[in-house]
Amino acid sequence: MSDKLNHEDLVEQTVGAPDPLSEIQGINLKQLNGSANGVLNSTASASSEPEWDLASVRLNQDFDAIVGAQPVIATVPIRPPHSQEWFRVHSAKEWQLQTAILQLKEDREYFLISPKLHLQLLNEIKPVVLYTAISRQGELFLWPIRLPRSDGKSDKWMESDLAAAREAQQFWTRRYWVAESKSHKILKAINLTDNPNWPTEPDFEGLVKIAFKDRYICQYDHPVLKRLRGEA
Repeated sequence: MSDKLNHEDLVEQTVGAPDPLSEIQGINLKQLNGSANGVLNSTASASSEPEWDLASVRLNQDFDAIVGAQPVIATVPIRPPHSQEWFRVHSAKEWQLQTAILQLKEDREYFLISPKLHLQLLNEIKPVVLYTAISRQGELFLWPIRLPRSDGKSDKWMESDLAAAREAQQFWTRRYWVAESKSHKILKAINLTDNPNWPTEPDFEGLVKIAFKDRYICQYDHPVLKRLRGEA
């Protein structure tokens, strides 16, 4: 009898006891339900972000002025004006320089030569006037125009360039080559009346130093001169 009661008690206890697996499943279901609600809430929050378009994120045209941006002149080409560009030349004498330069035509490079080497390089260098010029797009460049030598002789190309530079001090000017006449033709723009925006910094000396950076020759054993003498 005792064994039977014990067995029945055992059966009753087993049947009445909670199922551990059911409890675990119940907990998991609650966690899953909570996670699902969180995802739904996140989606709802994301969808509540304000709408935007390209116009709303486009930079204002005055952005540079707003942040106080100022262009920095890092390079200054040394070249004549391109045949299809309108340009102006600075009229102030302080923005011009008569000097001597060496031109490597194959490399299209110009070198500024120290006066102490002028006599030694008399047949290699040429006297020029460096004009400060600017294009319609605002590109600054130095325009080297040949000057007559000590004998005073000039040619039509030299005279044409000097005439173009004089016109460009007052008008937007264009200079291009005409094969038939083997000379440059000069045009001045009557309807372009705006003045160029000349920089205040750097000054002319600063422009020249930027233009001839690493291209100033003051020693006779300079690699460029050695190359011309066939020594390198």
